[in-house]
Amino acid sequence: MMDDRLPLQPHTHAWLKQSVLETHVAGYWAHLKSRGYAVGTRRTYLCCIAHFAHWMRRRRLNLRRLDEDAVARYLAEHLPRCDCQEPVRRLVHENRAALVRKRCPAPTFRTVSAGDLIPSHERSI
Repeated sequence: MMDDRLPLQPHTHAWLKQSVLETHVAGYWAHLKSRGYAVGTRRTYLCCIAHFAHWMRRRRLNLRRLDEDAVARYLAEHLPRCDCQEPVRRLVHENRAALVRKRCPAPTFRTVSAGDLIPSHERSI
């Protein structure tokens, strides 16, 4: 379950609460904290995850459809043309960093990153 005390804008918090990624948010935050990431960096990454979750919801993507191609479309197609409600993280390098597998312990996030992808047959979604 997601912690309501996470330092997010109300609409960003809502994007996470309404997404299929919601159950992984607390673990993601704790994982980043345990790795020594600064609060500001953790918040940036969480905002990126929220943006990605919002995009997934708008595209009606469930966890089974979350794969390398979906993430690539988000990074290459959505971000450059993004018109989502401000404030929102639109920088590709921030979003890619937030979605990198080694930062994301939850199976939900384990599909992402250009050189660090898990083949679909190894995913447990």
